[in-house]
Amino acid sequence: MIKRIIFFVSLEVSFITYSSFGIINDQHDFILIKSQSLKNSYISYVQSQNGKIFIVKQKRHRSVHSRLCIVRDTLSAYIAEKVRIPTNRVCIIPPRVYFLGKKFMDEPASLHTYAPGFTLREQPSVYDDLYVQQRWKSRWSYEQKGLTVEVIRNMARHPALPLIVALDTFIGNSDRHDGNLCYDPKTDRFCGIDMDDTFNKNLCKVARDHVRAMLDDVNLIFSFQEVAGLRQYMLTLEKLIDKFTPDKLQKKLDYFVKRVGLTSSRMFNNKSVKHKLSEYKIIMVESYEDAKKLIRLLDKLIVLHT
Repeated sequence: MIKRIIFFVSLEVSFITYSSFGIINDQHDFILIKSQSLKNSYISYVQSQNGKIFIVKQKRHRSVHSRLCIVRDTLSAYIAEKVRIPTNRVCIIPPRVYFLGKKFMDEPASLHTYAPGFTLREQPSVYDDLYVQQRWKSRWSYEQKGLTVEVIRNMARHPALPLIVALDTFIGNSDRHDGNLCYDPKTDRFCGIDMDDTFNKNLCKVARDHVRAMLDDVNLIFSFQEVAGLRQYMLTLEKLIDKFTPDKLQKKLDYFVKRVGLTSSRMFNNKSVKHKLSEYKIIMVESYEDAKKLIRLLDKLIVLHT
């Protein structure tokens, strides 16, 4: 049964919600469409009075790790939005702030714009065999990880894919499987989702090493379309490093950490939290430097195959 509720959005919630979400007034009539329990999260679909659909998401496990996942997802979506890369938008609903569809009021949640279409996993399409995931898990050899020739050939199949792949390289997202990439066949548009496994690995270094190897491979041939995809990938990386220096990323990370309530004395003094945040900031610096080296190598690779 659809539950209809009118509530007043607090000033805090109004502040955290992007105007692009379409939630800009102090009073809103929201409809709870449905709620469901997934393996790792509680999901609620809500509809605003202007007809827009949003997703309220909370991790099932109430932990520091869950809050860090919200931080990384929000920061990744923020980066994508600022450089106009097609992903869903995300903002934080802080702890102890009411929002329709939120299961644990004393825990943070995240509010997501609804990605059009369906995930590639959920629908048959011409992209059934698409593979743009930059692998990282230990079962893969180093040559099989990150930006491989396979990923380059696949990202050339649609103009939006080099942008999303470049974002994943920059933020260290190795989780772009077919469940985290939406496609709308009606509009022929892709949209990336679910970017909470980020800033914990340096995919720019892996891509740099692979591109250097590609420069030495005399048998490697890229098509005109694949070179065009590489060029768009490189241009997107250039935009990302121009817009987001390590200092800017680290300041934004600290801001989102505060939004999820991790700066309370009890949580922030947790050695695990401090260690993780320190790791993220180190990766941001290393990835930024390797991204600059990667761009120089990409330019050579593009010239070589043009």
